[in-house]
Amino acid sequence: MAGLTSTAFTASRNDGVWQWRFSGGLAPVSMERFSEALKLPLMHGTLSGIIPAVSYAGGNLKVDGALLFKVFDGTVVVQGSLAAGAFRPRSAPCRLLSTCATSISIC
Repeated sequence: MAGLTSTAFTASRNDGVWQWRFSGGLAPVSMERFSEALKLPLMHGTLSGIIPAVSYAGGNLKVDGALLFKVFDGTVVVQGSLAAGAFRPRSAPCRLLSTCATSISIC
């Protein structure tokens, strides 16, 4: 079955500020169906991934550990991602403060 799975989800609101954390995975998704649904050029293969831990607090979205994506018969590993201002009103910018992609091997 394709789709996003979530484990260990927690959420709380302290002093009017939301914070949450989860881990999970992305079961294989058909890139043909995905690209068709978004009216993008046709892509082949599948997309799947492992999400070790994602947290949100004080307007910052942080990935702990490494995101592992398998796509187009290759592997992409993303480490150390932090986005400041995530999920804020459109007038407030969201900045990607850091990210590192390694092990990119797409043939």
